[in-house]
Amino acid sequence: MKKLKQACHPRLDRGSRKQKNLTLWIPAFAGMTMYLLLFGYILMPTNGFADVEQNKTTLRLQIPIPGGGNDVTICERANADAPYRCDGISRYIVAIYKWIMGFASILAMLAFVYAGVLWMNARGDSGQVGEAKKVMTNAIVGLVLTLGSYTLLWAINPRLVQTDSLQLLGVKKLSIEFTPPPTPEELDDGGDTEGKTSLEKVKQLGIHCPESGGVGGFEKIIEAFQGKVAYRMGGGHGEGPPFKESNPDYMKYNGYCPAGNVCLDCSGFINTVYACAGLSSPGESTASIFPGTESVTSYNLSSHSINGVTLKAGDLIGYTESQSSNGVGHVIMYAGNGVFVDSHGGDKGRQPGGAIGYYRMTDKLMKKIRHIKR
Repeated sequence: MKKLKQACHPRLDRGSRKQKNLTLWIPAFAGMTMYLLLFGYILMPTNGFADVEQNKTTLRLQIPIPGGGNDVTICERANADAPYRCDGISRYIVAIYKWIMGFASILAMLAFVYAGVLWMNARGDSGQVGEAKKVMTNAIVGLVLTLGSYTLLWAINPRLVQTDSLQLLGVKKLSIEFTPPPTPEELDDGGDTEGKTSLEKVKQLGIHCPESGGVGGFEKIIEAFQGKVAYRMGGGHGEGPPFKESNPDYMKYNGYCPAGNVCLDCSGFINTVYACAGLSSPGESTASIFPGTESVTSYNLSSHSINGVTLKAGDLIGYTESQSSNGVGHVIMYAGNGVFVDSHGGDKGRQPGGAIGYYRMTDKLMKKIRHIKR
């Protein structure tokens, strides 16, 4: 009778059981792989783009996320002057989490169906019944862990499930072309004379000059002067010809200021920028800017510091008339981000739009600098 029962209900030996399990898991693994590939394809962005006009940065997905659409806004801001609020990544993660929840539920259901079929076909085989129970138990545990992952993470550390927004300041692009540091001849020629600042012509040329904003407005103001300044000794300060060129090589420029330009010497440019930013004059010329100020004894190119103190936008460096080989001083302004700016002479500086120079902090530039006014 025992032999007959074994013949009617043959038990699977260990080798055949392993083979059966392998046969069952191969299609399951293949299906899982295909789903993950599809899942990755769905959520993989085809491209990212920044909409400057709308003040936001967006990822465009190949297939829309349910409830989210194709475009996922990663960062956005209220206006051009406001910081970016970046909470799009958290929304992206939440969407993925919801997909995982749905997928886990489907897997659990399939596991229960598989376990039920396994149990029904056990026909008294305790080993197969145990295998079915094991599959059901694992499915329940997996589903509970998946659905309860939020609560589990919150119990470990509430910060793990908080999606605080990042606050990022926008970086404005400053379109500048760095020029080689002025030659000693150009610096010696880049002097100034005293005069009063007039902003009328500056505004007539369409140069941004709000007469407010302080140091924070320097970047936009300086950028607006590009291509619109010609160097003239004593010209500047918004005044017209005749200018005060005393060098015979440049006296030919005394009688005119190029059309579409404002003629500024070095201190005239500095004073005009300060006035456009709503700041008081640092001094009408190098004769009044640098006397009594800090002497430059050391500098660091990598940290953009002088005498151990990091430079700030609006700091002025240069030298006085007595420290120049031709009896005229020069002043250069630190514009921030490692950039210096000035109005300097030479034949190039006296051509239309040729006076404004941008320089990185180099040994060559700092060689003649004697003073700093912070």
